[in-house]
Amino acid sequence: MTLHSPLLENPAFLADFERLRDVSLNPARHTSANAHEHSMGVATRALSLAAANGCTAGQTSVLRDLGLVHDIGKVEGTTSPAKSVELLPRYGLIDPPFVELVRYHDVNLPWHISLGRGEPPTDKAWRKMAGRVDVYLLCLFMVADRVDCPGGWRQNPPLVWFLAEAERRGFLAAPLHLDVSADDENCAGVALLRERQGQPEVLMLRVRPDTWELPKGHVEKDETLEQAAVRELVEETGLRSHLPLPLCRIDSLEYTFERGGARVQKRVTYFAGFVHGEVTFERPARTKELRWIGEDEARDLPLVSDDLRKIVLNAFKVPHA
Repeated sequence: MTLHSPLLENPAFLADFERLRDVSLNPARHTSANAHEHSMGVATRALSLAAANGCTAGQTSVLRDLGLVHDIGKVEGTTSPAKSVELLPRYGLIDPPFVELVRYHDVNLPWHISLGRGEPPTDKAWRKMAGRVDVYLLCLFMVADRVDCPGGWRQNPPLVWFLAEAERRGFLAAPLHLDVSADDENCAGVALLRERQGQPEVLMLRVRPDTWELPKGHVEKDETLEQAAVRELVEETGLRSHLPLPLCRIDSLEYTFERGGARVQKRVTYFAGFVHGEVTFERPARTKELRWIGEDEARDLPLVSDDLRKIVLNAFKVPHA
């Protein structure tokens, strides 16, 4: 989905937004490589949620721009939403309801922590928030903000609690339609490399009759992307040699498809790593064939998706560690 926002034509914002590429994220909470990638993913997911919930054009614009700007304060070295709020006038964003959404966008986390300490947010605190923001939009955005949550947004206890509590307290103007992301899939895969006669080769596998792919699979609860990638590599190839750790992140694919009448967004993050010495496998029954290929063959090999080819070719650029 293409993003069209005045923010992306604002020189001041673009300069700061580019700096988010240098801001790393906690892999236990995010599958995105950096804060820039995360923000783009959140904005895209926000548009999907807006469409699924019949939001007006104005509401959709708010959710989209909130996705782009909510973490901009991280360029100043802090995760506090207050810093993002402080920077908003620099980009001409002074509308009070929007500013308050930025201020409250991550409130589920500190409130959930307080709940765990036996000091839950008071009724007054909930009413104060509801008086300042559209709680319905806030909840939609909070779900979008977990677009890269390992295992999906339902694996984020503070968010699940906040949504239930907002509904229980009657702060939602309409039911939330979140199935657009209920079955969203975060996956991880590996381009396993070896060196033969001074040239790298990538391991491909064939599950379908006529096309090839890289080992990949779902990120399970409490797994990092890299842990999931290694597990799927072993499960799908039966690798019995030394694992190539640490892995090098090379690229990601994101696409949507229909399942059971619901729109599912799938994100696959790929890593690459070299194995050394003798490589042995106990190929599982589901995998019909394993095959090492060189860069020239990779350009013409029939793949499950043409988009996958750039991932495979990028793997050949990884330095041989």
